[in-house]
Amino acid sequence: MKYIEEYLKNYNKSKDTKWFEKIYNLMMPKIYRFYYLKTFSRELSEDLTSEVFIKVYLNLNKTDLNKKSFMAWIYKITN
Repeated sequence: MKYIEEYLKNYNKSKDTKWFEKIYNLMMPKIYRFYYLKTFSRELSEDLTSEVFIKVYLNLNKTDLNKKSFMAWIYKITN
């Protein structure tokens, strides 16, 4: 999670989707694993993970997050 704060800052400054893509690539396996361990369903875990990242994308520019608060925020979205 070393780079998440840098990616968040760069995304908030530029709104360039390449920074969101980096956030996604860093966090997606963790969110997928979170759901998979709850559901043991690949398809359902993929769907739920996609829904989380749609919500993150739609709301990321509305919040000012650092690494710690982002991690809490994204896992809150999973519930």
